[in-house]
Amino acid sequence: MTEGSQPPSLLARLLAWGQAHPASAFGAFLALALILTHQGVFFGTKALFFRDYGVLGYGFVDYYRDSILAGELPLWNPYSDCGAPFLAQWGTMVLYPPSLLMVLFPMPWSLGFFCLLHFWIGGMGMRKLAVDLKLGGFAAALAGTLYIFNGATLSGLMWPNYTVVLGLLPWVLWSLRHAWISGGRWILGAAVTSTLQMLSGVPEVILFTWFIALLWLLAAWWHSGKPMNYFGRFTGVIVLVSGLSAAQLLPFFQTLELSYRTAGFTTNNWSIPLWGWVNLFVPMIRQIMTHQGTFFQQGQEFISTYYCGATVLVLALFGVWKSGRKLRWLWAGVALLGLVLAMGGNLPGYETLRANIPVWSLIRFPVKFLYLAMPALILLAAFGWQAVSDDRSIGGLREGKRLGQIIGGVAALMLVVLGIAWANKSGYDNWPVIKSNTLVRFFVFAGAMVLLRFILLEGDALRRRGLQLALLALLVGDACLHYPKLNPTLPARVFEANVIREHQQFPEVTPENFYRVFITPKAEGVLLMSTIPEFESEFFGRRMALWSNLNLLDGMPKVNGSSTLPLKWQKELEDKIYAMTNTPPPAGILDFLGARYETSAKSAVEWSPRTNALPLVTVLQEMQEEDDHEKVLKKITANDFDARTEVWLSTMPMVPPPLPTNFEFKASISDLVVKRHEITFTAEANTYAAAVIAQSWHPAWQATVNGKLAEVIRANHAFQAVQIPEGKSVIRLRYVDHEFIKGAKLSFATALAMLIACFFWRPKRNAT
Repeated sequence: MTEGSQPPSLLARLLAWGQAHPASAFGAFLALALILTHQGVFFGTKALFFRDYGVLGYGFVDYYRDSILAGELPLWNPYSDCGAPFLAQWGTMVLYPPSLLMVLFPMPWSLGFFCLLHFWIGGMGMRKLAVDLKLGGFAAALAGTLYIFNGATLSGLMWPNYTVVLGLLPWVLWSLRHAWISGGRWILGAAVTSTLQMLSGVPEVILFTWFIALLWLLAAWWHSGKPMNYFGRFTGVIVLVSGLSAAQLLPFFQTLELSYRTAGFTTNNWSIPLWGWVNLFVPMIRQIMTHQGTFFQQGQEFISTYYCGATVLVLALFGVWKSGRKLRWLWAGVALLGLVLAMGGNLPGYETLRANIPVWSLIRFPVKFLYLAMPALILLAAFGWQAVSDDRSIGGLREGKRLGQIIGGVAALMLVVLGIAWANKSGYDNWPVIKSNTLVRFFVFAGAMVLLRFILLEGDALRRRGLQLALLALLVGDACLHYPKLNPTLPARVFEANVIREHQQFPEVTPENFYRVFITPKAEGVLLMSTIPEFESEFFGRRMALWSNLNLLDGMPKVNGSSTLPLKWQKELEDKIYAMTNTPPPAGILDFLGARYETSAKSAVEWSPRTNALPLVTVLQEMQEEDDHEKVLKKITANDFDARTEVWLSTMPMVPPPLPTNFEFKASISDLVVKRHEITFTAEANTYAAAVIAQSWHPAWQATVNGKLAEVIRANHAFQAVQIPEGKSVIRLRYVDHEFIKGAKLSFATALAMLIACFFWRPKRNAT
């Protein structure tokens, strides 16, 4: 600096620092963007709650947190669906190490931070992957920003585990590429990264990640001619990931086999319509507005929005058209395949594919194929910018006339889309919102194109850096504001524990006083299709109703629940009960299930006591053997079913001895203690009898009677029974997940082998 000259401004110094340290600068920018767009969540004054985040995911995390703080690994959940596996659900992320963040720090702040942190990790990973693909500094920053700030990724905030799987996706691709090229320790690193993503519990997106990696591997092999090295290393990563993930996968596969989904896991529900591609750049076409002012696509309610913007689409087209890189065809094919398959049953031939490809059963909703398309589309956009910036004479962005033609063409396309939508409008269309939103989206696109042109023309490095920063900020704002109330928040207090007991006179559920509540079919319908306009009032009502997984926040057991893999027989019973929408379910089955309270007939958020509910365990003399599941289901849901006098067993290992005709049966239960993974009680009967436990049957439950092993029999279609001898007996049931134990041993052995291998393997020089 010469004498008399002015020192550089703070902004100039920051831009200069960013130019010298691009990775750190992008990390700071991405963190700032996430904080500014989610201020309340980051600082803990607000909490995400929308859709599955609040009623499903938060309950899972809260139960996991409570269990760990109590010194238990949550293998079983006694509060939902009359008991259900918990760790084996996979999506509960029990074995994902960073989940401990929610244990170490208070909720709900820690869960919101957890999600934002994984978005930051994902953006950094996509930038790293772009750099690995020899994309320049701004092209890589563009890829990292757009990967997080697009409609599909931001919609993923509804599910905490989706933020994990999407955040790790680019890192898995990056590490796998280095593994098959360099081998050695890279194989171990790729295995660890891939295992972390595997533990997120989103099988569809995990499958998409490995599908992309396999295609990339084939392309690399085609150009390098090293099949044995590349495929051998890739296979080695798969073997290691399988071993490291065994503690999660083995119990999951067992539960999947016992689940009601085994017969028809996939469905054509929630496919994007044939016209759905227009929502990539005109987001409000054919959107239905709810009573709370949010929107969802007609015929598809899974992903709120998958808007990426006309800027991304134009750059992606440049990437295919002008980029000289052969790899662009891989990303173009993946993007096109994902967008097409997301149409699901609306696409001719989709049913044939689904019926003939077994792995298709993992993809439950076709719209999830958008998570296959979006990463590829983002990388194509980065390729497009790189092609334009490498040769500023191409692409039409440098010349003002060509730029005007591009902007005019997109404007014309938007007008055509609006015209067709108007000609085929439905009663759900909100045209004031459609027109204003589309106009703003066009001006954002036009502004982005103008900024791109100025970036190309600017000769000063620092000013060019400032223009690039302005463009990224514009695209961030567009992604966050393109859709009304995309990820709304509420005051953090809405997740306070034990709220229900402040407003309802429920006795506390303790190990010695275990009972359930029953949400009526009518109430379920009201809660699902809420018409309350205020978010906080609606959410508070659902908490009072203990809906979905919100019962876990208050430790209230209930008959139904929101397990992602409910057990087959229990789900059949639940479906039968909840099909009775015109008449109340028979009292007999609700008595057996221990439903001490049910939803009031006056309101879906109030409760009425039931006086005849049975305790969790009863002792019966009259045992009926019946292995026809349909017959048993029909009998226990009949009006004359009385759980006090009859029990239906799937098998009867010990046949009771004959009794005198005037025999009076006497039995009692005492010292009943119900814990998460254990039930103990003392039963006394004056003859051979059955202790019936109104908890879902699962093969992991083991019983001892007076210290000796006894069979846990499936009773009353979906529940448990243990035969006991005459006299006084101490019965203990424990949840012992042998699949988890086997998997944990295999995971430990794999981790130990990898640790030993670290001392012998050395990475080779990275090939390019």
